[in-house]
This record gives sequence, C-alpha cells and structure tokens, in this order.
Amino acid sequence: MKSAQSYWTVSGYAETELIIQKSRFIGYATRVETEGEAQLFIEKIRKNHWSASHNCFAYYLTKEGGGPEAQKASDDGEPAGTAGKPILETIHAHHLWDTVIVVTRYFGGVKLGSGGLVRAYGQTASAVIQTAGISHFTLQQCLTITVSYEQMGKIEYDLHRSPFEVSAPAFAAAVTWNVWIPCGKERPLLDQLSQHTNGQAHITWGEIKYRPSHSPSTD
Repeated sequence: MKSAQSYWTVSGYAETELIIQKSRFIGYATRVETEGEAQLFIEKIRKNHWSASHNCFAYYLTKEGGGPEAQKASDDGEPAGTAGKPILETIHAHHLWDTVIVVTRYFGGVKLGSGGLVRAYGQTASAVIQTAGISHFTLQQCLTITVSYEQMGKIEYDLHRSPFEVSAPAFAAAVTWNVWIPCGKERPLLDQLSQHTNGQAHITWGEIKYRPSHSPSTD
C-alpha cells in the first residue's frame, strides 16, 4: 500500500480482451498522477468505443507525499455494483495506487446476471493488471553532483556502484551527474562524496517526485 515513501502501481499502459458468454470485455489500464489524468484516460476510451454497450471504470490514487486519496467507480449503465465496484476492488486487492482501469463491454446477447457481471468485470480488471505488470515507486530526491575532472574517476566509480539511478555525466567546466535517491537515504552517499573529494564536491538539491525503484548495476 502507498505511504509517504513508496507504493505499488501498474507499470504502464496495457490492454487485454476476454470473451465471456459471447460478450467482449476489453480492459484498459494505466498509471496516472492526478484525477484529471484519470478522467482524460476514461474519456479517450469512451470516445474510441462510443458504440459499446458499457464503458465501466474505477481509479484509485493519492497526492504527492501520500496525501488524501481520490477514488471513483462507475457502472455506466450496468446494474448497480456489478461493474465499477469489482474493478475498484480488484485494484485494492492488488494494493495499487495511481491506477485507472476501464472495462469496455460489447454485449453478446447472453445475460450474465449480477454474479456473472461481477466476476466478468473483476476477471477483466485482473487480466489487464497482469498484462500491465506491477512496479514499485518510491519518493526520490534528485541530487546534482558536480566535481572537477581530477576527481571524476573515483566519483564515477562510487556512483556506478551505488544502488541509485545515475544519469550519464555532463561535461563542461566540471563534471556533473544527476542522481535519484530515495528520500531520507541521501546521507551515506553525501558523506562518501565529501570524503573522496575532501569536501569539494558541489551538491544541488533538486526536485522530489515518485519514480520507479532502481536496481543497482552489476557490471
């Protein structure tokens, strides 16, 4: 579940299709950062499938820093509680935040009943989550590190061996890297940089945002 420091979400855009009792259920999922982005995504699917029987959806997200969440679900004409709710419950079951799912249905002539609809919409939501994949996001701080050319070799080695995401070096009067570090874990690297440059490394604290967790290089 999402806290002020980390959360799980779908890895990106995905779609999938299931045929259940002759009806087409097409699931769409993506990661969003605002309620406005979620609504735009839903509207795009609706426009693309304007002739569908139903375009049901749910989303669940939170503000930067783990603030109050926003959530919404819509049955879009299906019997109350048979479409939007099972989609939302599937999002919750996977402990996802910042996620929107739309399930488009083209009626195939066979009525599924309330229980059948709940299962169909939940199954389609689960399938599209599986297709999208799940990623772990952490709240990260961007540090811009600048050192002299004489210090470049040792610092580049330190950064390459760190568990953080490091940009390619930029060369000008000095050498600069951008490093994304989970908030609260900056101090060990800062101490190491200070030690290896005799306190001459220049550090600029940049933006803070949620980013996918990064695995260290093993090269």
